[in-house]
Amino acid sequence: MPNRCCEHAGCPSSVLKGQNGSLETTGDTAYRPCPVLEDVPEGLVIVDRSRRVLWANRRAEVLAGAEAPVAGKHFYKDMFPNVRLLHADFAPLSFAFRQRRTASTSFATPDGRILLLEVVPRIVSEAPPTCALVLLRDVTEEREPWQRLNVIYEAGLQLAEIAPQDLIHRTSAQRIELLRERCLRFLRDVLRFKVFEIRLVTPEPATGRMKLVPLIADGMSEEAAKRVLYVAYSGSGITGYVAASGLSYICDDTLTDNLYLQGTGTSRSSLTVPLIKYEAGFQKKTVIGTVNVESDKPRDFNEKDRLFLELFSRDLVVALNALDLIAVEEQQARSSMLEAVHGKIAQPVETITNTAARLWEQLDSPEMPAEELRERLRGEVREIIRAARSIKEVVWKVGETLPPTEATPTPPETQEERRLAGKRFLIVHENPSVRTDVDRILSAAGGLVETAARGADGLRMVRATGPEGDYAAILVANILPDMGGADFIQKVKEILRREPSHCVMIITFGVYDPDHNQVKARRLGVTHFVGDHVDAQRLIMVIDQLLSEEAKSPTPDGGPAAARTSDVKTTE
Repeated sequence: MPNRCCEHAGCPSSVLKGQNGSLETTGDTAYRPCPVLEDVPEGLVIVDRSRRVLWANRRAEVLAGAEAPVAGKHFYKDMFPNVRLLHADFAPLSFAFRQRRTASTSFATPDGRILLLEVVPRIVSEAPPTCALVLLRDVTEEREPWQRLNVIYEAGLQLAEIAPQDLIHRTSAQRIELLRERCLRFLRDVLRFKVFEIRLVTPEPATGRMKLVPLIADGMSEEAAKRVLYVAYSGSGITGYVAASGLSYICDDTLTDNLYLQGTGTSRSSLTVPLIKYEAGFQKKTVIGTVNVESDKPRDFNEKDRLFLELFSRDLVVALNALDLIAVEEQQARSSMLEAVHGKIAQPVETITNTAARLWEQLDSPEMPAEELRERLRGEVREIIRAARSIKEVVWKVGETLPPTEATPTPPETQEERRLAGKRFLIVHENPSVRTDVDRILSAAGGLVETAARGADGLRMVRATGPEGDYAAILVANILPDMGGADFIQKVKEILRREPSHCVMIITFGVYDPDHNQVKARRLGVTHFVGDHVDAQRLIMVIDQLLSEEAKSPTPDGGPAAARTSDVKTTE
């Protein structure tokens, strides 16, 4: 009696125990299935040398999508007619019969499943095998993540690899569109997400808060795309929470999650991951944005989706960093050119304005001709001053229009605000390097700057500035070649007939001031002091505070301002 795995007469183990290389049967070629083998999770098929199916269990028929028994059918033509072999071994049955040993391969079915196929030939003697046992196993869930990882890796390289010819003639908007196209292709075709949104963290100057500004969105509702979100643990939905915590977040059900803010009218689940930029050898990480995807099915995202989206986010950070580095290079080149032009015209402008101011003063001399001629000359002098002041402003405006107009993937509202635009400043200091440094800092912030090397020149400019309005701030050295800084401030007070609260004294460190101009300036109402080694951030902060205090004053001549603490503590 042949060995069997059970006492069932149709057990395939008995079929494979033939003595002469032929199949032993219980009487016909249609074998009754063995109950034990029918219920195993793998598909089992017995085929002969012509690829004809002699027997198959139920699992094999399910894997083949057969609606009727497959016994007597051709293994490839009838059971798996349109499969795509994935390994180099494209003929495992032929190999097993010819080499008399086990062969294996895997193939993809038209519906996207991946099946592992192993062929075990029946070896009885030296004679060629007449049949073989084929084992089929569905390995889709095991193989798909690895396949997707490979595709993600290749797509990620394309996302971050931006050829020079793709950038050299593109503006910022065109570069964003290039990145958008690649992200769309990546998220749709590779990760198979249909609704998604990418936001970047940018500071909001008005509030000092970190805002999440939309960069790329697809499939989101108009309301969601325009929604104002901040980096916050609450109040800005899941996106704000992820940006604040730096942790990914899976929302299984949008109807029950309190953090969720509606992305589309049909969204039922979402997945949000942070965009993290690593610095200082991976010791420091900064969240620079978020990626959010949504689905109309509840519980549609799992840990594998989270892993894949986090991998995508890393490639996106690399691409954004590449664009940002290009932006920095372009901005540096543009700034260098602007500073070069600005430096060339600074001295001529100073000469023009000082000369015009002296001429203005001479017009008040009693020896001058009739009043009509005097007024005409005043008008001409005003034009000289106005034209001279416009030179610097024109240079900066020309610089802002140089291509590309923007060189950053961040939206326009993230550009640094020129907070001093339209405001005029006077710098009175003997040292030309100090005048140049302060001029550069205030001009970069949008201010219109005039300079003078001597106190007398500065006072002339204060007198001549009347037709165009007062200076927003006057920065004067504590020691001038022709007078003390406090004396200058006293005369400004007399000329403008107002308290000099808009004056800032520049203290020269390392030089003894025998007249104690700083103390005298405090008594006159000056509350802001800076050092002559100018720090840009500190100077802008002092100017901002001064302008804020001036804005709160009821009138220009409303009396002394309330006592305030100076921003820079110095000693004489």
